[in-house]
Amino acid sequence: MPLYENLLYSMALLAMVVDLKTETIPNEGICLFWGTGLAYRIARDGWAGAAGWFWGAVLPVLLLAALFLPRMIGAGDIKLLSALGGMMGPAAVVKCIGISFFCGAVLGAAILIDTGTLFLRLRHFADYFRTFIKTKTVVPYYQRGERLENIHFSVPVFMAVMLHMGGIYS
Repeated sequence: MPLYENLLYSMALLAMVVDLKTETIPNEGICLFWGTGLAYRIARDGWAGAAGWFWGAVLPVLLLAALFLPRMIGAGDIKLLSALGGMMGPAAVVKCIGISFFCGAVLGAAILIDTGTLFLRLRHFADYFRTFIKTKTVVPYYQRGERLENIHFSVPVFMAVMLHMGGIYS
């Protein structure tokens, strides 16, 4: 496996495993991933690679910040996509984000259907937006605790990285 795929796979896998065990993606790991991605891009593309790394790293933050405010996505997940985006570049990370959300939707729907809680979650979603429209205040959407529907988004991100490595998108 070429270096690029090894690095992406290692970053996504490590983040997923740590997230599943500790329910967090440590900032030290993200900083290491950012540094590795920057070094890789500069080694591969020269100083022009630094610009590609920068935009690949910044784009996930810009695109996903609005989902962080109501806690629909975690900060660690955004930082993970940022670190992966530095390696992948801006175009590929936008596709990675979209495919991650698709994989997450499929995984989440399967879990909700299997557990019989699909309509309960749809009602929670509708109630959340009804309350938002009425009160104009953003409150956390995420329900704390070990709930089966609280999937770790690092899992769909890992799935999307695997699809990228498999040539499904570039």
